[in-house]
Amino acid sequence: MLNILDVLGIDKPILIGQSAGTFVIQEFVFRHPERAEAIIVIDGTRITEKLSIFESRSVKISPLMFKL
Repeated sequence: MLNILDVLGIDKPILIGQSAGTFVIQEFVFRHPERAEAIIVIDGTRITEKLSIFESRSVKISPLMFKL
């Protein structure tokens, strides 16, 4: 992604990711924070920060909710 932005001459884009695409943009910004103006995460989960206790418990019970 960094090479694509360099070839296109884009210095600081606003990156948009949906679902699994949110992992790509979050990892990119984690590795190259100076290269993004902002990110927009749609229907995704943050991967670069520890989940709160509420978020952690919600993730653990979510498979149970789908079985009901």
